[in-house]
Amino acid sequence: MTIIRQFALAFGILIITSCSLLDGTLDGSVFIVTRASESVKLGAVEVRIIAEKDFAAFLENMKPEIDKLRSEAESQYRSLLKDKAVAVQAYDQAKTALEKAQADYNQAQAAAKKAAKGQDDAITQANADFFQAIPSNDQAKAQNDATNQKANTAIAQANVLYEQAVKRATTVRDYAITQANETLARAKAERTRAGEAELQSAVAARRNINNDAITANFAIAQKHSEDSLRQANEIYRSTCDKAEKARDETINQWEVWRKQTVAAADKSNTNANEQTVAKATKIRDDVITQAKVTYGQAKAVVEKAFTTLDISDKASTAAENQVRVTSESIVEFKKLIHKWDETVAELYLCNLPPPVASVITDADGKFSVKIPRSGRFVVTATTHRMVAETEHYYWLIWTSLNRQKSKSIVISNQNLIDAGSLDRITLPSPPTLKN
Repeated sequence: MTIIRQFALAFGILIITSCSLLDGTLDGSVFIVTRASESVKLGAVEVRIIAEKDFAAFLENMKPEIDKLRSEAESQYRSLLKDKAVAVQAYDQAKTALEKAQADYNQAQAAAKKAAKGQDDAITQANADFFQAIPSNDQAKAQNDATNQKANTAIAQANVLYEQAVKRATTVRDYAITQANETLARAKAERTRAGEAELQSAVAARRNINNDAITANFAIAQKHSEDSLRQANEIYRSTCDKAEKARDETINQWEVWRKQTVAAADKSNTNANEQTVAKATKIRDDVITQAKVTYGQAKAVVEKAFTTLDISDKASTAAENQVRVTSESIVEFKKLIHKWDETVAELYLCNLPPPVASVITDADGKFSVKIPRSGRFVVTATTHRMVAETEHYYWLIWTSLNRQKSKSIVISNQNLIDAGSLDRITLPSPPTLKN
């Protein structure tokens, strides 16, 4: 047992010694140079070393998932393009509908404006025709004036005839009075002459004067004169009364005629006016009603066109927004595709096989790790840093000691996964984005 144990112990020491002789040292530092040319050392970053064969097997295992990711990306891009095409088509249709709705609205507004003017013109013309159709008061007044003039002329003529009759009666009376007075004067004169003669005869005959005969003759003459005067006055009064009565009857007849004629004319004019006004009113109201109906229809068309325009405008805006959204989605998707290498690198780094060695960088971003001197290895590392926005860094770098005892590498901007350096691993091709 002791010999066996000694042999085993000696064999183990030999194996350990042999393995130690096969290992080398890989040194390096991890840092980032900013846009301001400032070097930022990245401490606490895990650096893992993976053997080439393990990484090759890992890539083969990851290939279906990468292919699926690529296929899904291409399918999603085609779907976005289709959505954009549909949105563009919908926007074109909405824009065409909007232009048509705008044209229809403008046309409806012009028609409504024309209808409004037509309504105003129709109302103005209807009112003018209405007032023209109604008989003027001047015509009725002229008719009544003619009636009054005719009646007044007849009454004036009756007054003239009356005055003429009175004048003739006055003349006759005055003549009769004059004749009576002259007769009376002659009787007085004769009585005087007869009295004087009788007196002279009496004196000569020395007889008494016989005055009875003289007085009787004078009385007869005086009575005759008074009868003539009374008869003349009676004839005068009778003639005046008849003339006045004839005048009054004539005036009354003409007054009655005038009243009847004016009343009949007023009634006729009133009836005619009422019929004319009713007819003119109906014509005017019909014209105005039709004009208002026409304007109302035009206004309704404007309101409907405005509603259609508003709906079309909202639909066009929505379609335009959809085009913008789909376009922005495509732009954002392309940005993601431009980060394909980072996406794949992150996927790799989250599913890497166990490393042959790993180490954490110190505060200065430096590390040192033991790896076999022979074979190729993949050096992986990832970290992030907060600046204006979060920056992510991914490294997948080929390295080999080439049987040397040690080697130093630099992990920085130049060999990031998307930097295009020669020592970074070749990643799967990105999705093909065909428009």
